[in-house]
Amino acid sequence: ERAMRLNPRYPFWYLIELGYAYRMTGRYSEAITTLKELINRSPAFLHAYDNLVGSYLLQWRSQQSPAGQALEEAMGTAQQALTLKDPLDWNYMVLGSVYLYQRQYEQALTEMERAVTLAPKEAFLYAARAEVLSCMGRTEDALEAAAQALRLKSDGADEYLGAVGTAYVVAGRYEEARAPLQRFLSHYPNILPVHLTLAVVYS
Repeated sequence: ERAMRLNPRYPFWYLIELGYAYRMTGRYSEAITTLKELINRSPAFLHAYDNLVGSYLLQWRSQQSPAGQALEEAMGTAQQALTLKDPLDWNYMVLGSVYLYQRQYEQALTEMERAVTLAPKEAFLYAARAEVLSCMGRTEDALEAAAQALRLKSDGADEYLGAVGTAYVVAGRYEEARAPLQRFLSHYPNILPVHLTLAVVYS
């Protein structure tokens, strides 16, 4: 915000930083407004769509929006991203996440598989795949995907570890779940669902 005040003619990419900061501090409505502005200014900037979908999903998970509305907005945004030139692995992953929260598990898995095919060395994609497989009751496959995520390096600061920890929780392997969940929360202390998952581990 200070950078934008200092430079009123700031480049469009300042908005991705601001939107991400709002999202990761739980200010989802402000993140959504910021990222919509970014897409209006630069409609081909694919990472803006992923961050916007993520903000909608977190808004829905934290019950800060009318039932179903955020999911509908997330789905529309995710599908819009895939109409652009050369969509990214992230775009397929976030669409898979929307399907997951709509409990359309087969469609969710299909999108996660497409994402992994595009970027087979990205830890966060295997973590997302593990989350879907856990929800489908395919525990062993989920654990295999979680283990692969832990073997790989990620561009993000351990952002994928929430899903990895959840896969271990679903499998009843609570001791192995604790470390990735704690590490995730050391970076992102405002993400409520991961606190709740860690509470399951402790209990």
